[in-house]
Amino acid sequence: MRVCIVGGGGYLGCELASRLQSHGAHTVLLDVNFSTSNLSKLNEKLTTVVQGSLLDETKVSEALSGCESCFHLAAYGMSGIQAFNRELVFRINVDGTVLLMDYCKKLGVTRFVYTSSVGVIFTNKELVNVTEDYPYPDESEYYSAYSASKARAEKLVLAADCPELRTCALRLRGIYGPGEPRSTGRAADIIHKGLFIAFFAQKERAFTQYSGIHNVTHAMYQADLELSKKVSQMCWKGLPHRRRQPSGFVVLLDTAD
Repeated sequence: MRVCIVGGGGYLGCELASRLQSHGAHTVLLDVNFSTSNLSKLNEKLTTVVQGSLLDETKVSEALSGCESCFHLAAYGMSGIQAFNRELVFRINVDGTVLLMDYCKKLGVTRFVYTSSVGVIFTNKELVNVTEDYPYPDESEYYSAYSASKARAEKLVLAADCPELRTCALRLRGIYGPGEPRSTGRAADIIHKGLFIAFFAQKERAFTQYSGIHNVTHAMYQADLELSKKVSQMCWKGLPHRRRQPSGFVVLLDTAD
């Protein structure tokens, strides 16, 4: 089996590639940048690297050719100064997603697993244990272009499901796990420096949920497996993926200590 991972150069992409390779898959990684430390974990014989943007049709065609499925992990503008470039955020996150699906259909790729975000339903309202059936907010209610763009892209992905291209979306929260540079790395750094963290919440305790890397890659593998079946039970769903029990950020720090 040959699969394409768009956004495959980062932590999640290489961890997913490693899991897929353990099942015998050849993984084609498309990304603008690649981490040498992440790539070093992979089987070279089962890895093809294509460096380029998901907006570059030549690179997209090269990466998707001969693949059975596409895992779309790439996104832009979640944080930092990039988050303020609304036009580019939508061009990459929405137009790029549409371009990928169009090329999947042209090249005979039959499955498309989209990594969405729990942010697709985030506004200024408190959400407690909501399910995937919770309605999308109006686009004007989002506080970030990133969340608005991910919501629009997710709708397009789920609407595109058809016999020729089975699609689904997994809504991820912040990912943690061994070697993860953001949530896990920052938590470890704070503990190492002995820093004190103060949180100010509207309620006694503000809860959230995180996505463990092993659970995430397992869920993505299972999603692709489900889409390969003649009668799939999940194709139109945007499924949330996170820890079983909610926790505060302090719990993540306690766990890492």
